[in-house]
Amino acid sequence: MRPPLCDVCGADVDPADSASLVSCVRAADARESGDLPGHPAHQLWLCEAHRDEGAALGLSRTAAQVVAALREHPEPESGGRDEPALSLHDAVAVLRRSLDRLAGEHGVADVERERSEAREWTPMDHVEPPWCPYIDRRRLRVARDGVELELAEEYAHWNDDELARASATLSLRAPAGAFSLSAHTQGSGDEQRVREVIVTGDAPPWLLDAFKAPHPR
Repeated sequence: MRPPLCDVCGADVDPADSASLVSCVRAADARESGDLPGHPAHQLWLCEAHRDEGAALGLSRTAAQVVAALREHPEPESGGRDEPALSLHDAVAVLRRSLDRLAGEHGVADVERERSEAREWTPMDHVEPPWCPYIDRRRLRVARDGVELELAEEYAHWNDDELARASATLSLRAPAGAFSLSAHTQGSGDEQRVREVIVTGDAPPWLLDAFKAPHPR
C-alpha cells in the first residue's frame, strides 16, 4: 500500500480514517499500471483539506484527473463544509428522469412499470403501531429481456412529523453492465440536503453531472 500521504499536497493522512481513502472512476484501461498490493490506482490518499472536494470529483473523474483538478485550485479555506447542491426532493426528481432516459436507451420505454408502496412498522421501547416509528418504501420497476431498472425510495420516520433518514436508489442491471446510485439524507425539513452519494458500477457520466446541478433540468 502507498504510504498515507496526501496525493495532492503530501500532507500526513491518518490511515485509520476511512474518509481519507477516496475512490475515483477507474481509468479506461481496467489494468491500471499504478496498482500496488492493497492499494488500487483508482484510490487516493487525501488530507482533510482535499478529501471532500476530491470525493465529489471522483464520482466522474479518474484519480489522475482528480489530482490535477485539485492542484489547479487554491488551498481550501478552513471552516464549515459546503452543503451538497441537491435537496432530497431534487435528487428524487433527477433519478426519476434518469430512469425514463435509461429505459429509452435500453429498449424498455414501452414496458408497463410496476409500482409498489409499503409501510413497515418498527415497534420499540414497548411502543406499538400506529405510534411507533415506521419506514415507508416506494418502488418503481421496469424489466424485460434481461434489463431491469428500479427506483427505490425509503423514508424512515420517527413519527408523522419527524423524518429520521431517507434514501433514493436508482439501479440498472443489463447484459451490457450494471450500476447503482444512492442519495442519502438525514433529518426533517423541505430543503433537507443530500449528505452522501454512493455509486457502484459504471454510472453514466450524464447522470453524475445532472446529480451535481443545483437546479437540474
